Amino acid sequence: MSFADFAGEIKTNMDTAMAAAVTAGLFGGTPMVYNYDKWPGALVGVSALIGQRKVDGQYGAGEPAVDHYDTKIWVYMPAFLTIAIAMGPSVDLYPIVRDQFAKNMQLSGKVEHILPAAPSMDGPGWFEYAGKKVIGVIFNFDVKENVSGEFTVSA
Repeated sequence: MSFADFAGEIKTNMDTAMAAAVTAGLFGGTPMVYNYDKWPGALVGVSALIGQRKVDGQYGAGEPAVDHYDTKIWVYMPAFLTIAIAMGPSVDLYPIVRDQFAKNMQLSGKVEHILPAAPSMDGPGWFEYAGKKVIGVIFNFDVKENVSGEFTVSA
């Protein structure tokens, strides 16, 4: 299994969460959600980017190989905002994202689980993207692959 096998499910869930955030009045317009292989060269408006930071692999003789993916979702807001203005939408976005992923903890059966990783959210804060300073938050998740049918390492 690889990140590509379940990243589309993460994007689908984040699309739903961002639509709920718009309905709740947190953002205007249509936030864009980008999968790990389609990040834009520049950000316009509110954007969410899905990616992986690292993989912790485990296996042993006669045991299944299991990977945990350190998954991040960066949500960037227009740079003209201040941290003070971004604080409200950031704080209010957290339960929307958390609840959306709690409803689909196995990403439609593609993984064992997607769970918040500490800290569950970083920010709001200043980040850099494509050489520009932007305000954003980072949602942190642990994704454990579903090992049913995966190979077992032999000594």
